[in-house]
Amino acid sequence: MPEGRLIMRRTTNGSVFREIVPLEPPRACTDQSQWLLTFLDQRQLKAYKPDVNISDPKERRAANEVTATHWCAGDQMKLWSSSRCEPADSQANDDLKKALKTEFGINVIVSRPTQRSIVIGTEM
Repeated sequence: MPEGRLIMRRTTNGSVFREIVPLEPPRACTDQSQWLLTFLDQRQLKAYKPDVNISDPKERRAANEVTATHWCAGDQMKLWSSSRCEPADSQANDDLKKALKTEFGINVIVSRPTQRSIVIGTEM
């Protein structure tokens, strides 16, 4: 297993050098990830990373789903309704917000950075 990953850095004078950056330890939130996956499957929803444009079909791939990696309670996400083929409505967002509050005891905030995009995550 590699100790880190090699990245390229640029100095202020324009020269380039390579540096080893340590890998992040794997997150151990398997139970929370399984809970979210079950919750989403029951409601025909998919959760994507917050930086994904869910209106673009090319970005709605399995690698961009939050359940592709270990999701931990409070991580941000965007919801997509598989049954209606559009971003999840406010009812689905509220259901998830309430379920996270009762299951994990965390306060969740729902923000709307764009008209058709809603991000769900922990309160800051």
